[in-house]
Amino acid sequence: MSEFSRVWSWVKTLEPGHAKPLVVPPAPAAPAASVAGPDVEPAVTQFDASLIEVLKWEGGLDDDPQDPGGRTAYGITQTDWNEWCTEHAVAHTDVWTIDAEHTRYVYADHYWKPLLCDGLHPATANCLFDYAVNSGRHQAIKDGQRVAGVTPDGVIGPATVAAFKRITPHEFIVGLSQRRLSLLRGLATWDRFGHGWSARVAGVQAYSLSLIK
Repeated sequence: MSEFSRVWSWVKTLEPGHAKPLVVPPAPAAPAASVAGPDVEPAVTQFDASLIEVLKWEGGLDDDPQDPGGRTAYGITQTDWNEWCTEHAVAHTDVWTIDAEHTRYVYADHYWKPLLCDGLHPATANCLFDYAVNSGRHQAIKDGQRVAGVTPDGVIGPATVAAFKRITPHEFIVGLSQRRLSLLRGLATWDRFGHGWSARVAGVQAYSLSLIK
């Protein structure tokens, strides 16, 4: 079983509205290699590695009346899902019925690709991606631009990508995490969700920094 499949299986065990655990159960020990040789799993892409981390924070189904995101499945709002269905000319359904394949499609099409993450250092991309999932692409890009010292217009293109590459991943990650936490602390829902948000920002920063070689 691939790491993505394992994490997805764990995510599916969470009850609607369940407080999201911070740690996925560890993978079982690998079985001894057979005489014919061990099965080789496909390499995990940069996108899948970051999506796995996002799902550790966004796992489960939620419809909290105090959450402005509304009805949500694995971090994907009903609005996001409706938009994706319209874009791809497929029938609209309840977001709670979304499967692993379509979850990956939505995250790739609405976050990873528009952020041009494949052109960034994996550590920078991971930090930016998670921020966008949590607070929206426009906000994540603007704060990333502020950290990188370019005009914060919320539009990402070659000039912004170049600025993100000029700054060291360590400086970008620490700076973006600080701005992200400052934004969250100013929200009216901080008292309700602040503890989880603080843990998430710290966790994403730590994981992103671990990707710097």
